[in-house]
Amino acid sequence: MISQVLCYDFTADVRKELNFCQKTKVPVLGIIENMGSMQTSLSEMKYIDSQGHDATERVLKELKEKCPSLLDVVATSPLFRTNDHSGAADMATHYSVPYWGNLPLDNTLLKCCEKGECFVDKYPASPVAKIMNGFAERLVKKLPVDMGVQ
Repeated sequence: MISQVLCYDFTADVRKELNFCQKTKVPVLGIIENMGSMQTSLSEMKYIDSQGHDATERVLKELKEKCPSLLDVVATSPLFRTNDHSGAADMATHYSVPYWGNLPLDNTLLKCCEKGECFVDKYPASPVAKIMNGFAERLVKKLPVDMGVQ
């Protein structure tokens, strides 16, 4: 049996929106690539040996014994990229809009969303929280709001 994997082109949807914004003169503040990479600590990863068996317990035990400081290291892996090019960054260039960067996929962020918790408050030191705060700062600069009491 041959199985086929289909990959939906999300960039097509964004291109349609960018075309719409250009035609209707709606300003675009920037493009953020959602889930363009994945980040997780080594202690949260699952490890598979060369025979395809779960080696997580063995790997974590060895790390704890020999290199405990590595357990807090965050591993990052690009997703959906070819030749170090981001489709979102290329699209931003094509449409002459700013590319704000990549919001990595992070299991902790997903868990907070599912629980209705504020990720940046709960994990302020997280690399992803810092990225999110950077996006928020850019929004505040681009869209200033008068917070004065009336």
